Amino acid sequence: MIGKYKKDTYLSAPSPASPLLLEKSLQAQILIPLAASLAFVLAAATLAALFLVPAVYAILNDFGWLGALDSADDCETF
Repeated sequence: MIGKYKKDTYLSAPSPASPLLLEKSLQAQILIPLAASLAFVLAAATLAALFLVPAVYAILNDFGWLGALDSADDCETF
């Protein structure tokens, strides 16, 4: 389940491009494809950060490749 703040972040990430996407003036027509690609990239990157990165960490943990991160003995104290 996505937390409240993570869901708000996902929903608000592509929103800065929405005013340009909804603009109907002739001068803004050339920038609309740029705004659409920017909104898509922001949404895809946010989804990857929310779901893909934790899933990769879970898979690596299942294989035991994150064992060095779990032990506190490996950390040096300063």
